[in-house]
Amino acid sequence: MDVPLARRAFRVHCRRPATFSGDYLGSDEHVAKEHLKGRGIRYRGVFPRDEVTELAEHREDLLQPLHALVRRLAEADHFRPKAYAVHRGRTYPAAAEADASGLIALTTGHDQPRDLAADPRDPSGERVLAAPNSWTPGTGTHWTFRSHGGPFDAAGTLDDRIKGIYTGGSWGFADNWQLTQETGPDGVPRFTVVVDVDGVTDLEQHRTDLLAKP
Repeated sequence: MDVPLARRAFRVHCRRPATFSGDYLGSDEHVAKEHLKGRGIRYRGVFPRDEVTELAEHREDLLQPLHALVRRLAEADHFRPKAYAVHRGRTYPAAAEADASGLIALTTGHDQPRDLAADPRDPSGERVLAAPNSWTPGTGTHWTFRSHGGPFDAAGTLDDRIKGIYTGGSWGFADNWQLTQETGPDGVPRFTVVVDVDGVTDLEQHRTDLLAKP
């Protein structure tokens, strides 16, 4: 015996004093076409309240996807190499190298040291410029991983995937796995890959004492 239509699963669309209307959640297209009204790719039915059973409320956190996006944006440079510098005993994220005049950019947030000038190239106002004699190198961090068995230095993330610079010496490996050839900031060609984080192996963070002598 066929299941009465009102006993099938529906998503409530509208409540009225005497009826419920809802979108059909089942997969029996023949029944839907014969007994329900079509609404685009959906089918909707209207039923007396006393025929509706197992009425349940479901809650969906509509802000959760937004919060997830914010977390991803906050971690966008999670695997990017970082350097830190020490100014008057405090450690700040720093640019990888000083500019032509010897000044290095430090990221201080809104709590800026009074003796340092704001970086005019930074619209956020959270970076300052420090002279060579006012700071000392602190630590550096970078990530490495392996993909398809080959070694890579992590260069940050791209579209929720990790980007890496190939550090092996095999052109055959780069060609076989169709790595992307790019020109680095130093003008030297390099091969890169963009892969899912859960698809890499040996993902490891490295810390370096920038004051340590070679």
